[in-house]
Amino acid sequence: MAINMVNSVEELMKKLKISGYPDRWNLFNERLKESFVGYGGIYPGREYILELHEKYRLFDNTLDEVLDAAEKLKSFPELMQYILLLDLAMEDRESFKREIGALEVPSFSPGEDPAPYDFALLFTLLSKIPRIDSVLKERGVPTDIRFATHTAYEECLKGYKRKTDRYGFDKRYFNWIQRYIDVTILRVGRLNIEMRSMFKGPVYVLENQKGERLMMMTGVRLHRDGMVLGIPGYEDDEGSFDASFVQTEEYFEGHLVGKNGRALKERTKLPVSDWRIVLSPEDPVLSVHIPAGEKLTPELCEESYKRSAEVISKCFPEFRFKAFVCFSWLMDPQLADMLPPDSNIVTFQNKYMRFPTYSSGRGAITFVFFDRYERLEDLPERTTLERSIKRHYLSGKYIYEPGGVFFI
Repeated sequence: MAINMVNSVEELMKKLKISGYPDRWNLFNERLKESFVGYGGIYPGREYILELHEKYRLFDNTLDEVLDAAEKLKSFPELMQYILLLDLAMEDRESFKREIGALEVPSFSPGEDPAPYDFALLFTLLSKIPRIDSVLKERGVPTDIRFATHTAYEECLKGYKRKTDRYGFDKRYFNWIQRYIDVTILRVGRLNIEMRSMFKGPVYVLENQKGERLMMMTGVRLHRDGMVLGIPGYEDDEGSFDASFVQTEEYFEGHLVGKNGRALKERTKLPVSDWRIVLSPEDPVLSVHIPAGEKLTPELCEESYKRSAEVISKCFPEFRFKAFVCFSWLMDPQLADMLPPDSNIVTFQNKYMRFPTYSSGRGAITFVFFDRYERLEDLPERTTLERSIKRHYLSGKYIYEPGGVFFI
């Protein structure tokens, strides 16, 4: 069979109408040709996908759709070569992380079948899965956690469908899966747990000799009401102030975070003789992410926290995490005014010490309503949570994405 192949990366990008890409990708001209020829001009093939699925249990509910998209992709040789090009580009992890923000993805033209384009980014990731699994095995990660971690690809397909009514994989999910390629995230029971090398939250956590903990803000400018200046609803800079954290031989000084998750305007000094830093912005932490589709019961969450701490301490002993953290709309204290005190969401957030941070004010819209509605008036009201969030936004308010931290 004749293989329809472009002569260079530059020619490929012109055919796909991609205007910009990193110069280093031009170095892949020969390797791209070798790769495409090596696959016989068809990638990914049906047998290849079936083999991966059989071995790693990737697509229990979406296998037919994945195979159908791969079959249709055969008619798009340039798109297949783009998939292989990204596969090559991702090998240099540090370079690719710098490039991914400006990544241009081919899009279908009117009248074209969207499926090959919808699945293209997923197909770029398939070749990475065996290595990921091999690292998890070598680390001694339990089999159930290993296979649960591989379900991330199908979860992304489902997330895309919730937004568009068809299965697919967009740039947001492609960015998310980079954590899996770097083997820094595990699915442990109900939760995804990411090994984050630096906390990067705008707080220090201090602990006294009684085990009591307080947070002091650092490195941000704050609205007079204690939220981060510039987030939706808190753009007015009158009375704003800089949150600087000071440590001397005698005391720690800064703006404490109140029980409502907002910073206090007055500065406080805590004696070094009674207090010590137990978490700084530079410390390694376990970052909690909440997959869609299951109840967020306290029992399931506690089991995830406990087991992930045990597994990561054993299988990744060099990763000496200080705490669990979460940055999510689920951390917003306002939810406690909308939901029963014993609800799963309120119970979930109450485990964390919460603090203000940069927020889009869109997290709840994205994860509850999947960004499907342009007008707030059109948001559905199928549950208590949906009704409460809709009323909240219609009244001109926002649900934010604060941070939270707890120690185990």
